[in-house]
Amino acid sequence: MKENRINKMRKNFIVDENKTSRNKEKLSLGIERYVAISEALNIWKRAFIGMSIMTISFACLSTFLFINKSETKSYLIKVNNNGELIGTEKLSNQITNIGNKEIEYFMKKFIKDSRTITLDRKVFDKTIREASYFLNKETQSKLSSILSNENVYSFFEIGKTREVEILSFVKIPESENTYQIRWREKEYEKNGDLSKRKNLNAIVKTKRFSPNSEQIIFNPFGIVIVDFNMQVEN
Repeated sequence: MKENRINKMRKNFIVDENKTSRNKEKLSLGIERYVAISEALNIWKRAFIGMSIMTISFACLSTFLFINKSETKSYLIKVNNNGELIGTEKLSNQITNIGNKEIEYFMKKFIKDSRTITLDRKVFDKTIREASYFLNKETQSKLSSILSNENVYSFFEIGKTREVEILSFVKIPESENTYQIRWREKEYEKNGDLSKRKNLNAIVKTKRFSPNSEQIIFNPFGIVIVDFNMQVEN
C-alpha cells in the first residue's frame, strides 16, 4: 500500500536522469517521509472527526435526558380586587383550599364565556370549548341545546353581538353546592344600535373532581356543573 503511494508520488517530481543514484535515494527518502506525514495527518483527521461526532452525540443525549427529567410546576396566584397578591398555591390534580370566592369567580366566568357573543366566531367557539371544562356530559348537552334553540350562529351571519353583565352571585341556603347567578344581556345590531335587553338568572349545582393535566389549565379547582336551569326574568 505504501509502495503504491510512493510510486504515485514519484510522478509529481521531475527527476533528472543525470542525477546520481545517491540523489535519487535522497529523493525517495523524502517522498517516503512525505507519505508518512500525510498518513499521520489522515489518522489525526479521522480521530478528530470521530471525537466530534461523539461529543455532539453526548450533548444531544444530555439535552434529551435533561428535558425529560425537568418538571414543570404551575402555581395558582390569588389576588384581591385591587390586584394585590394574597396567596399562592401549587397546582395539582386536586386543590383542597377552595372557598366561595373561587367558586364565584369561575361560575361568573362560565356565564360570561357561554353567553357573550362577539363578531369573531372563532373566539366564540374557543370560549365555548373552555366553558365545557366546567361541565359534565349532561350539562354539556343542555348548553348545546340552549345555543341551538337561540340560533346563536345567526349572530355572526348578520353581524349582531351580545354583551353580558353579571349582577349577582349568591349561595342558596340549605342547598349543598348550589348557587344562583343573575346577569343582564344586551344585544346590538350590526350598526351598534341596542336591539334587546333582558335579565336572566340560573340555578347552578356543582361538585368537585380531580382534573387531568389538560383540564387543570382551565379548571384548576376541579369545579364541575352537574345541573343548571336558566330562565328570563320578568
